[in-house]
Amino acid sequence: MKKLFFLLTIGLCLFRLQVRAEFVEDSFDFTDANQDGITLYYSYLNGNSGPVKVVCPEIWVNDYDENQQYIGRHSEPLLYTATIIRVPAQAQGKPVTTIGDHAFMLDANLTRVELPASVTHIEREAFSSDSLLQYVNLESVEWIGEVAFQSCVALDSVYVPASAADWAMSVFQYAGLSRIVFDEALTAIPERMFFGCENLQTVVLPDALTKVGLGAFAACDSIASVQLSASLDTLEMGAFMDAPLTELTLPASLRYIGAMAFRNTENLPYVTSHILAPDGVLEDMGLGVVDEETPQADRLTIRVPVGTAALYLADEVWSKFNIVEQGDSTGFEEQHSLPASPAVRKEFQQGRLLIIRQEGTTYDPSGAKVK
Repeated sequence: MKKLFFLLTIGLCLFRLQVRAEFVEDSFDFTDANQDGITLYYSYLNGNSGPVKVVCPEIWVNDYDENQQYIGRHSEPLLYTATIIRVPAQAQGKPVTTIGDHAFMLDANLTRVELPASVTHIEREAFSSDSLLQYVNLESVEWIGEVAFQSCVALDSVYVPASAADWAMSVFQYAGLSRIVFDEALTAIPERMFFGCENLQTVVLPDALTKVGLGAFAACDSIASVQLSASLDTLEMGAFMDAPLTELTLPASLRYIGAMAFRNTENLPYVTSHILAPDGVLEDMGLGVVDEETPQADRLTIRVPVGTAALYLADEVWSKFNIVEQGDSTGFEEQHSLPASPAVRKEFQQGRLLIIRQEGTTYDPSGAKVK
């Protein structure tokens, strides 16, 4: 339905552009042809002696009724018809540093954009809903505005530079990405950056990354595997919400996991945690919830570092899961090895790990006698 609506919108825009039109006065400062002879439209950023940005000028479209009587006019953005656009480094002697708001938005023919190193800024919705766009180079880009590549469904892969930590929210929302290459120096992923990217299956975060923003990978309903960075400090609310993960390892560096960060992870058989001080790290049951009414705590196992089970069980949220210390063949891994002696084994009761050291006497992980 969304695709049909989009195609109808494009068709309507193209139909309207067939009627007589004239440019709005002062909608751009000058035009200049690139090396392929394609006319691009520019506006000055800091007066006519400074750098310039590529803009999408409006045009006036004359409207007629069913009897072909003139009834007024309205303005619409100009759509480029080229499939490949190479933005020049200079236009009329001025450096080109910016792709402006809506500059190439809804360009149904555009498949490839080549940006010069001089372009450091891409403004809001610059390429939004370019349904055939497959390639754009972002290595030199320092800042990108909100939803700049939203719904670019043909954009299969992208390189994300270190500067992306400062980009606006939702840059690649609903894009067709199946592969993301992160710069190893990237330290943060902004809010909703890849929200709804349905083709993503594997995410490998760079080692320098410390923060995944709110909903950054939410609604990416094909992600089965995510490799969190060893320096990751914060997972904001809903970071991987509704991603159908089949494996998850939490690094020791994590100090905060926001609400619903891993909601709807019913495919997880267990979670491996290397967190040594779990108190207050997990905000709510979002780590293992099918939905708000159906918690998974009765079956989801958290494998924790040896000697830390008591700390996890002392935390209000972690204690609702089955806590098992890693490397102990008498607990979670019992199914993969021979059972231990009946005198030394582990049992689960109401989601808590209990240690039986001798028949008839049960101790909790801290060594206190239970019965």
